[in-house]
Amino acid sequence: MAVGTFMMRGYILGMGLVGGEAPEDVEMEEVVVQEASASTKALRMRVYRRAGTDQVLPCVVCVHGSAFYGRFEGEPLLLPRTRSSVVALLEHRGSRDGGKFPNAIHDVVACVRHLRANASALGVDAERIAAFGDSSGGYLAAMLGVLTTNPRDALLGDLGKYPNESAKVNCVVALFPPTKFDVMDEQHDPMFHAQRHDDPNSPEAYFMGYPVQSKPVDHASPLSYVQHDTIPFFLAHGDADPLVPCGQSKILYDKLIDLSSAPGAHQYHEIVGAGHATKHFSDPAFATLVNDFLDKFNVPHPPAVVTPTSSASSM
Repeated sequence: MAVGTFMMRGYILGMGLVGGEAPEDVEMEEVVVQEASASTKALRMRVYRRAGTDQVLPCVVCVHGSAFYGRFEGEPLLLPRTRSSVVALLEHRGSRDGGKFPNAIHDVVACVRHLRANASALGVDAERIAAFGDSSGGYLAAMLGVLTTNPRDALLGDLGKYPNESAKVNCVVALFPPTKFDVMDEQHDPMFHAQRHDDPNSPEAYFMGYPVQSKPVDHASPLSYVQHDTIPFFLAHGDADPLVPCGQSKILYDKLIDLSSAPGAHQYHEIVGAGHATKHFSDPAFATLVNDFLDKFNVPHPPAVVTPTSSASSM
């Protein structure tokens, strides 16, 4: 394990950290989840917490957006959350580096299992783990969420040192995630010069291993695993997103609301004028929404809220 002092380096894709400045006294510990082999590199996660505290704290695991190509550099967007939580950045293999579906899901599952198995040593409350991700990282966070109450062995995998440990999370924050690859192009607003996802060279095609219109892809969609007891979801998307259409969040939200026994636990926020990973998502008002959701729902038995939350705002 490597232990070091963390220094904030700023913005990612024009989007700032969610919640403003991170505390200055944040320490980072790099943990090896799976040792390197002859065919694969080591799988890691980075655990961030306030220096000098011996408190056992809730944790948010974060997955970077990367168009499924895998990105582990840079800070987790929720780093300011270290004021009250542990924040863990999860690594996964990229789609051109062994991380095609479902391997990238196996990677983040292995990280959560490792974190829970070593919760005491890492100062984490094993009963209070939430998932956060943006873009393709939001997809992987969403898959962690739906598999919490609808586990599928083929998707969870057995990677890492703790294949029998739970990978459950209490709630999910997913920003502008792809959720159903075969309808992305039809959802795009024609006014945008949008990325074409049906193309055989699209990020989704690389992730699946084939063009998304050539074979079924529903088995890779979080919508396929939503059920009445799916954990609380916070979804947010810009209505001017040229890469991932906002309809991708909306169809997941609609499915959650349709099936949920506590629909008010799920939130959808459509940000007027926001693009993909633009500064709108680091607005203080938006950060408050995210933090309030995590404070309320990152608990073992979240409250059963009846009235759904869906909003459109300019931030």
